Amino acid sequence: MILQGLLWLLLILVLGVVAVLALPVRLRVVGRTQPERWVRVELGLLGGLVPRFAVFDSVRSGGGEAPPDQPAAPKPGRRRKRGTSGKRRGRRMIRAAPRLLQDLLRQVRIERLDLDGCFGLGDPAETGQVFGMLAPLAYGGGWMLGPGARLAVTPVFDRACLEGRGDVMVAVVPLALVPPAIRFAWAVFGPRR
Repeated sequence: MILQGLLWLLLILVLGVVAVLALPVRLRVVGRTQPERWVRVELGLLGGLVPRFAVFDSVRSGGGEAPPDQPAAPKPGRRRKRGTSGKRRGRRMIRAAPRLLQDLLRQVRIERLDLDGCFGLGDPAETGQVFGMLAPLAYGGGWMLGPGARLAVTPVFDRACLEGRGDVMVAVVPLALVPPAIRFAWAVFGPRR
């Protein structure tokens, strides 16, 4: 009787883990800079079956700016020399990282992108150059970023500023991140010919 109860509990636990890994996870970031800076990060699990909950809220966490970190003092002691295999592995990581990033970004789906802001660099010529680079994204964003994307950028030529508000939601299936992670691990730690 107890064994049967434990098996049912184990089955429910396994099904729960599979559901969390196989259903989309939604991450939403909302923020603004005026009248005061504010950011909220929400997480939704099980493809929307569980209501989104706040992971971070700058208003509740005290907001403000964190004091600058003090550099850590070096610890006394013997320093180990790094072997050549560590250097080779580091080079492999650097070579494999762009593919990993590309594969991970393919798995992320932008569900909502609503950005509205203004910027100025202080120099009107530089502001115009940057706005020229951002214009294809701002005016062709629906085509490049998806139908739910709205991007509005306004240049400010008379002063330096960066202000705006944004609402971004992305979805990813955690199980879909496993193959890129395995490819990366094989590229870094796998055998070399």
